[in-house]
Amino acid sequence: VPASRFLRAHRQRILAAVGAWTGGKKYTVNQLVRDLSQRCDKLELQAGADDPALLVQVTAYLTALVTNYLFTGKFKRTK
Repeated sequence: VPASRFLRAHRQRILAAVGAWTGGKKYTVNQLVRDLSQRCDKLELQAGADDPALLVQVTAYLTALVTNYLFTGKFKRTK
């Protein structure tokens, strides 16, 4: 299945987990998931329909991004 569909199917679980671990606002996490979904569509990425390892990896990645944002005010490092 398209990776964006995987993200949409698990959006609520991702939002809950990332929010619980980071204390970040749901709006911020939701926007990240939306942006990641759009990027997956552009790259035509595929995912297993129900891949628990992928769900853990995506959640960990978004948790790291939100934590970085909370501490630095930026989602990525600038040069």
